[in-house]
Amino acid sequence: MASTTPSTWEKISSRLAPARPPAVPKAAPGPGIATRPVAALHGHGDHTLEQRQRQKLGVQPALRLGLRQIKGFNEEAALRLVAARSRQPFSSVRDLCERARLNRREREALVAGNALRGLSGHRHQAHWEAQALEASRPLLPDAQGPRDDHDGVYLDAPSERTSLIEDYRHLGLTLGRHPMALVRHLPRFKACRRASELKRARPGQLVRVAGLVTNRQRPGSAKGTLFMTLEDETGNTNVVIWSAIQARFRTVLLKSPLVTVTGTVEISPEGIVHLMAGRLDDTSDALDELIVRSRDFK
Repeated sequence: MASTTPSTWEKISSRLAPARPPAVPKAAPGPGIATRPVAALHGHGDHTLEQRQRQKLGVQPALRLGLRQIKGFNEEAALRLVAARSRQPFSSVRDLCERARLNRREREALVAGNALRGLSGHRHQAHWEAQALEASRPLLPDAQGPRDDHDGVYLDAPSERTSLIEDYRHLGLTLGRHPMALVRHLPRFKACRRASELKRARPGQLVRVAGLVTNRQRPGSAKGTLFMTLEDETGNTNVVIWSAIQARFRTVLLKSPLVTVTGTVEISPEGIVHLMAGRLDDTSDALDELIVRSRDFK
């Protein structure tokens, strides 16, 4: 059964920047698995497991996203960064950039990926401090030691919306709140149930659900029936779409990353909930509104 649609982040990223291949598994880590962000102070080039000793207590190790997750940050730069950090911890953004011998593009990639939060606090501050570096000045040798010439300027942190958009644009994912959580308040979603609420719905009940399209499948044995997965801030909704409905809403099915589905609830003997689609609406413009409201810093 082959998937015919990109992953969640690719759908969002396609509205923000050119798509790129995913660098982490498409499926999110399961319950009990803590995922930690990309961090220049802790991470490596690849994704790694941290606190492995927790396994002795029956707890999964934490997953640390690697520097490879950052768009535009290359393997050679990651190796230089990790090597410099192993010799001596970084004390500032300047110290990191100089000892890791990062060029302007590499510095900007780290800033955009929010990998410098441990040194600067947030993207806006990291951007300011990275811009202050004198790229043309010869790099200082390690023997002179780190130098922190912070100019005393402290910027406000980006909004949650800005952080979400920048995460998807430069990392392809976010560890913050789900996009649906940020647009749920909009009038068009007022009547929409959350995925978690469908468990309490009655068989045959007419409901409306909105979410990001994470998967579309049409098994050969399903006689043309299409199965679609919608993801919101509480989980996934399994949507069943008959051929006649596919024909009516073909454009929405093929092109919309954020869809509202109106349909009836069916519950299998095993307790699995399906939504039998009767109508599909493209509500992707909510993502555009999210982007526009996030343009509060250049």
